[in-house]
Amino acid sequence: MNPRSKRRSSYPEAQHADPILVEVDHLIATAEARIAHQRQYVRSVASDFDASMKAVDNLDRMTSALDKLKTYRASIIGEGQDSLQSEMPAATANIMQRKPDDDGKA
Repeated sequence: MNPRSKRRSSYPEAQHADPILVEVDHLIATAEARIAHQRQYVRSVASDFDASMKAVDNLDRMTSALDKLKTYRASIIGEGQDSLQSEMPAATANIMQRKPDDDGKA
């Protein structure tokens, strides 16, 4: 059996969610680990300009992909929350629907 498949998600709601959400959580965890490794690599090749530029470019792409995965995950969770919001008071539902601003604050 693949040891990665045994890894638990860092998101608690994913333990009882659909398989797509579990896979997205796995991809997010993998991307975060690769980004951490890439940051170390960028520091190690700082003296080599060409390698450093390529490493920074790869890091930017990985970070962008991670952001897209997190957005996708949020949309999956949001779809599941829509059914719950019909049972909530209006004030609670409005708080949960707020989107973060560009600076990440709700």
